[in-house]
Amino acid sequence: MNFIYMRTLNLYEIKEKIASKSSEISYTDPEFLEAKIVQFWNFLNEQPITKNIISRIENYYSDMKAKIDSYYADPDIHKKKEVENSLISDELQGAFGYFLIKHHIITDKKRKDPTNLSYEWLSMRRYRSEAKDDFIDRIFNPFIELLDYYLTESKSENINDYFSEAESEELINKINSIIDKLEELSLGQEVIFNELDDLKNNISTLNKKNWLQLLKGKPFDFTIQRMMDPDTINLIYSSITGSDLKFLT
Repeated sequence: MNFIYMRTLNLYEIKEKIASKSSEISYTDPEFLEAKIVQFWNFLNEQPITKNIISRIENYYSDMKAKIDSYYADPDIHKKKEVENSLISDELQGAFGYFLIKHHIITDKKRKDPTNLSYEWLSMRRYRSEAKDDFIDRIFNPFIELLDYYLTESKSENINDYFSEAESEELINKINSIIDKLEELSLGQEVIFNELDDLKNNISTLNKKNWLQLLKGKPFDFTIQRMMDPDTINLIYSSITGSDLKFLT
């Protein structure tokens, strides 16, 4: 059987896809919820940007993970209460939702559908549709909100993290300011502006490490060196990174 894999999406495409898929999950019939959740989970783990975010959630909320794992290893009302009492913020509620969904998909070999999480962790509801609503409101949606925070507002903490939307906009504004300054000083040429546009276009696709490598490699391009003096090249680099570029002599 031949599998067709989705291409790697950039930050903005990821946000659109998550909004579309999460809306579809929220309004799907309970009987289709399991399949939709599994498809969504696979999507998150196939895309580099969301796969990185999942890793960050695992690391940052490791205490929450340990408490939930402890409960599932030895179900006890006191352990369950400890988890519930720790849900003191929207972010922790989102992490709680993530770890429950992960357990349901990865660990629970007897899983039937995600509404079982509602019956296990939330109030007992008479109808399956009500349990599905509880799952969406108190488990799934908080996880989506946490994902959105990482995509939209968070600061990249590690060199392998991807830029959030806020960080991307900040970098784009810096590059646009450099373009304006080069035009004002009559220092820019088309090839240079094309290289700066290339940097902007890759912010939403590359992680911080690879993007900084791309940035650092631009000034050493032979064509760029012939067109701009070292001071101007350093102006571009330092305006973006806040540090000077070291040239080999």
